[in-house]
Amino acid sequence: MVFWTPGSIINKGKNQKRGNDVADSSSGRVAERKRHSGLVGFFIRLVKEKPLGTVGGVITLLLLFTGIFADFLAPYGYNELFTADMLVPPSARFWLGTDHLGRDMLSRVIFGARVSVIVGLAATAIATLLSVFIGILCGYIGGKFDLIVQRFVDAWMCLPWLVMLMIIMGLVGPGMLTLIIAMGVVSGLGVYGVYPTTRLHLRPPSHLWAVNGAV
Repeated sequence: MVFWTPGSIINKGKNQKRGNDVADSSSGRVAERKRHSGLVGFFIRLVKEKPLGTVGGVITLLLLFTGIFADFLAPYGYNELFTADMLVPPSARFWLGTDHLGRDMLSRVIFGARVSVIVGLAATAIATLLSVFIGILCGYIGGKFDLIVQRFVDAWMCLPWLVMLMIIMGLVGPGMLTLIIAMGVVSGLGVYGVYPTTRLHLRPPSHLWAVNGAV
């Protein structure tokens, strides 16, 4: 005969609760381990299948990191002058040397990464929005309007990209904002040239429109 006391019931409940906690913690560790292993497997597969893309991604991340933390990474200021050390070759103090005004070249390269990141990302965003807008407009209107825009874009793509950019900058004037807008417009019209083929694949064939109209 077995006698159950209140103490044994309480101990049994504590042991069961402790076992549930251990099971939950172990399942949580297993799920976290699977998540980490899946992330590591993704990066390994990315390196194996897309090595050039991985290298480009690493370079882009380095540029982003350098541009964001340029104030902490640069050893000197962007325009800090060292008049006694003009045109100094690379040394322990100036890793990339100095220019004709005595400015540290490494610091200027690091701060230049910030400008490159801002101009590149902003111009790419403008180019993408412009090309998508023109593509949607031409796909919606179609007809002669789409044909005229495509011929204009084809003629634009035949012109030298850098020359057109220099002409626009000469007409509008210098400045970072002007450069971003000019690069976005010039490259956006060029990117649109790829969209008509993609739009034709996404657009339903004409016979489907006829069937829907008949129904």
